[in-house]
Amino acid sequence: MPTVTLCESSHFASPLPSRAPHPRAWTTRATLYQIWLRSFSLEGTLRVAAAHLPRLAALGVNSLLLSPFLLQSRDLRPEFWSLRMRLSPTGSPANPYRITDYDLTDPEYGTWDDFRHLVREAHRHHIRVLMDVVFYHTGPDCVLTRRPGFYQTDPTTGALRTGAWNFPLPDFSNPQVRRYFIGKLLHWTRDCHVDGYRCDVSSGIPAGFWREARAALDTIAPATALLGDGLPAPSLSDDVFDLHYDTGYYDTLAAIIRHGRSATLLPRHYQTLPPSLRPRLLRLSDALDYERADVAFGETAAAATAVLNLTLDGVPFIYNGQEIGDATPCEIMARHRPVRWDTADFTASNFRSAPRRALYQRLLALRRDIPALAATAPLTWITTNHPDDAVAWLRESPPDSNPDGSAAPVLVVVNLSNRHLEISLDLPLMRYRRLRDLLLQTDLHSRRGLGRPTYELGAFAHIVAHPLGEQTA
Repeated sequence: MPTVTLCESSHFASPLPSRAPHPRAWTTRATLYQIWLRSFSLEGTLRVAAAHLPRLAALGVNSLLLSPFLLQSRDLRPEFWSLRMRLSPTGSPANPYRITDYDLTDPEYGTWDDFRHLVREAHRHHIRVLMDVVFYHTGPDCVLTRRPGFYQTDPTTGALRTGAWNFPLPDFSNPQVRRYFIGKLLHWTRDCHVDGYRCDVSSGIPAGFWREARAALDTIAPATALLGDGLPAPSLSDDVFDLHYDTGYYDTLAAIIRHGRSATLLPRHYQTLPPSLRPRLLRLSDALDYERADVAFGETAAAATAVLNLTLDGVPFIYNGQEIGDATPCEIMARHRPVRWDTADFTASNFRSAPRRALYQRLLALRRDIPALAATAPLTWITTNHPDDAVAWLRESPPDSNPDGSAAPVLVVVNLSNRHLEISLDLPLMRYRRLRDLLLQTDLHSRRGLGRPTYELGAFAHIVAHPLGEQTA
């Protein structure tokens, strides 16, 4: 893969191979970590977030998504407040998704120089940076409201039309509006060396706008990635958005783990997705709009979802302290309760975040080093004797993908129940009786005489292993 062209090579020497078939092929090798600035640190600033980058790099993260940090509206008119704003205990009007000026950063987070510093530091640690851009709606006092024809209005009263969140809607049928927002993308890419953009409520904006934006970015920085907010519209081809959310995946995990539904829901959901789309979907079990994973699923099951997210195809997504099992609720409207980094002694074996972080670190290393765990590597679901309680799959890479032997297949088994199980796999016994556990670096031996390879797994336990072939005496 070529060095990313949107930044000077002196700022970011890519650790990835020097050639790739597509300038945005890096997105399928991404592990995306979101920082929600208001709760990532006590200070909530870009400068403090930049100071955490060495730790994220040591974890194995290679891509970073920042929460919005542009100037937020402080308009107090209740008709322009979303339901979330009204329900927030803070009473604050400062919603990061309600922008009042796209040329200014919000003083709460810092300055443009602070952001450029963060991007430079990220690139120095081989981490790409994505901005979260909000074009679907703006604050009611946005500077753009002074420009005639920039907003959708009621044909009778002339009042600003608002969307699902009660924020005013720009009029994307106006070429000036499209040029304005595309100009912002080009400016941030050139001036700040941004590597990509999360496009908030992308499905609410006409597809033609995104095609124009993609074409414009391709002229100056074809490696720039676009993350769509939701599954792609049928009218958008693969060359517009590179990554997408998969809310159905999270809903499926919740149905199985929280509500006791059958584990067969997971492969069934998987089969509903077009094969070409699967490698570009985010695999997540924690995010701003959900309860923290350790609260929603429990500590042990949350660790199991980490195994799912990092060994299925697609792109793993880690949210704001999830790697230490942080259970602090994220308040969108104000700095409220930060992630408890101050208590996270990662070297203390008796501290519960230490083994969780070690699990993420090991999984991320496997993801980086083993071709069979790449986002695009083939996945085959395996039948078990407990289809309602456990899932299993085999990831394989082409035989010539790595001559040193790391191209061997990877077998993954996850108990998604709170019961101890003996799990038999529908695999050839003579080939898969002996496994090498890639997380524990120990050999696993199947129980004999059961006709199929069988392994004991405790509640929400898992196996990530290389098959080693026929068991020897």
